[in-house]
Amino acid sequence: MKPTRRTRRWAPAPVAFLCPHCGAETGVRTSSRITPTLRKADLLCTNPQCGHAFVVHAEAVRTLSPSARPNPAIYLPMSVEVRDAMAQHATMSDPEGRNQPPAPWPPLPKPEHHRARFL
Repeated sequence: MKPTRRTRRWAPAPVAFLCPHCGAETGVRTSSRITPTLRKADLLCTNPQCGHAFVVHAEAVRTLSPSARPNPAIYLPMSVEVRDAMAQHATMSDPEGRNQPPAPWPPLPKPEHHRARFL
């Protein structure tokens, strides 16, 4: 019995990289981790008339929301917009002068308790 040749299946890239030549979607052929913040991927254009293959590097460059479980070996600077918003949030104060962050949600109305009247 002759062994069947296995074809490598690949899916469109989760990050929408378009072919720089024809603008079609691309698919990831291979991907490898270079560092904890850098990944190299070989992409292939899905347009059969183009067939362009190219390499991209995807790198984490800044933090938009701090991790709840930060890795002490990784440093990603805070985005300027997020850093400014956090600084403004930290300096807000209430009428009595105490620094207190605003409530994340509007307070819920207190439930009204109705007593059943027995006649």
